[in-house]
Amino acid sequence: MKKIGSLANEKGSRLVLALDVSGENGVETLRRMSVRLSDHIVGVKIGMPFVLSTPLSLLKPVIEEQSEDLVFIADAKLADVSHVNALTSEVLFNAGFDAVISHGFIGCDGGLDGAKQVALRLNKGLLVLVSMSHPASVGIIDRALTEIVREALMVEPDGIVAPATRPEVVSRVRKMLPEGMLMLSPGVGAQGAPFGSAIRAGADYEIVGRTIYGSQDPPAAAAAAVEEQRRAREG
Repeated sequence: MKKIGSLANEKGSRLVLALDVSGENGVETLRRMSVRLSDHIVGVKIGMPFVLSTPLSLLKPVIEEQSEDLVFIADAKLADVSHVNALTSEVLFNAGFDAVISHGFIGCDGGLDGAKQVALRLNKGLLVLVSMSHPASVGIIDRALTEIVREALMVEPDGIVAPATRPEVVSRVRKMLPEGMLMLSPGVGAQGAPFGSAIRAGADYEIVGRTIYGSQDPPAAAAAAVEEQRRAREG
């Protein structure tokens, strides 16, 4: 994931667009948003509703058009056994994605390791989700947060994903990560976390969706997010 760091330095941005649209207009939305927001975002996280409702043969050319300017992340939330995770990852990587997201609670041995092996072979990235923003995560996933992070680090991921809606979790996870390990935080904007809040808590990148692509002026909304990120990084 060196690419995302280079783009961040070039654009002065730590903003990733979450695109969770679906249906036949998804490809056009992706193309339009990628072009209009290219100066403000470093990547696009594409959710499974989009992937499942859009032929990969149509998605791949759009990704390739913007591959030099953006990192494309498949939010697959892999949670299967190793060989299935490997197969799914390979399909997504061959469609042009730079990285895939996997759940961390499946563990390394026989779980995360399949996706990681494919990522290494194809020079792609694996991001591991260690906590989520919905209420049930507190009572279920977060009870094992320390163990989940430990398992995630065993696979040497390219980054960790933790929810911006719970800055205390972002801060806690940051303390468990080795220096230089990337952390991305979704949940900024429509889900409730303010722009810049995840950066202040310890994240490197913030993932914002509806607040930007649903805005009447997406570039202006993205620029506002980037400005708040700058203020957060400068303290």
